[in-house]
Amino acid sequence: MRFRDAGRTAGQELGPRLMEWASDGELPHLVVLARPRGGVPVAAEVARVLGAPWDVLVARKAGLPGRPETGIGGSWTTPRPCSTSGPLEGPV
Repeated sequence: MRFRDAGRTAGQELGPRLMEWASDGELPHLVVLARPRGGVPVAAEVARVLGAPWDVLVARKAGLPGRPETGIGGSWTTPRPCSTSGPLEGPV
């Protein structure tokens, strides 16, 4: 099945599926993190459905020598991801 706006549609379908899990009280400080290149539309819709803040986590891929398309890890430049409401608390 093809969607006109796959990222947004995926987020609209994923959000309600996560609603029960997120609303059981075990995630009191829920923040949805998105990765660029496709993750932003999904995360925006999931965050909208869950009523949670969201932010973009820009990571740099650590590639495999000789195989530039293969990622074996990643890192980001800030010490901790930040949300629109400030630094994230807890393990990240």
